[in-house]
Amino acid sequence: MAYDVLFQPGKIGTCTTKNRIIMAPMGNINMADPIGRPLPKMIEYFIERARGGTGLLITGLIPVSFGIDPTVSEDNDTTYFPRIDGSSRTRLAGFRDLAAGVHAYDCRLFIQLTAGLGRVGSPEAMLKVKILKSASWNRNFYVPQVPHVPLSDRQIKKIVKAFGQAAINAKVSGFDGVHLHGHEGYMMDQLTSLPWNRRKFGRYRNRFQFALDVVNEIKAVCGKDFPIIYRLDLTRLCRPVMEIRSLRSISGVGNALWRKGWSSAVNWPRRVWRDSTWTKAATTTGFILILPLILMISPMYGIWPVL
Repeated sequence: MAYDVLFQPGKIGTCTTKNRIIMAPMGNINMADPIGRPLPKMIEYFIERARGGTGLLITGLIPVSFGIDPTVSEDNDTTYFPRIDGSSRTRLAGFRDLAAGVHAYDCRLFIQLTAGLGRVGSPEAMLKVKILKSASWNRNFYVPQVPHVPLSDRQIKKIVKAFGQAAINAKVSGFDGVHLHGHEGYMMDQLTSLPWNRRKFGRYRNRFQFALDVVNEIKAVCGKDFPIIYRLDLTRLCRPVMEIRSLRSISGVGNALWRKGWSSAVNWPRRVWRDSTWTKAATTTGFILILPLILMISPMYGIWPVL
């Protein structure tokens, strides 16, 4: 069978999956009640995919920055996201039901935790006299005239602690690992990327510091062997080496990339892993990086989902 390796067991740290089919995280907006407890439709959604044979499911983003990032809350501090931060037994009961239902089909379950939305959140929170936040002074993605002020170091440290609390809540609820939402311009990406983090003073002027603090906090409360996947936007690692403005057919993609200077692309993921400050830090800390852009070249050079 051409793809039999896909159905062989795999490992992510100490977590063993029955096969290598992974459902990537997708949004779970409006799948929780107003206090953040997963609704039956969210639980049934994941159980159905576990029943279908998936080896690992990853939830959509679940913020940990309530009370700091106003874009993740609604009126009266309700939410349209699931919540696993804090100590609410009511919310945790929903997540325990979710984990138990998925495990019944020998499927593993990771929770995707996010630092919030920041500048890509809805600006309507400002109409409620709330101060929008980001890594530095930044413009709102949707309404550039709306400013976001820098988070203080103290607020960032509170978010770090909230990651640890959410992770241990997930662990005791039955989750098998954590997936960190560090890509696509959301708050975690804003704190770790030069375009948005232009801080000159304090602990988090070092753009690697927030991510490393989060990983170390999770390891401290959940144990060093608790699996962590950090999804990192590869465009933050590398200087752009090409721009393809027009590809007329799928069959011409390979030749076009080659003509644009990607003849060495087959070794590019390995060079990124070896040379990047980010990945050296990841190796030292002991978590797994997922570099999404690598998947874009996988039809030509094979699949590189986890380094």
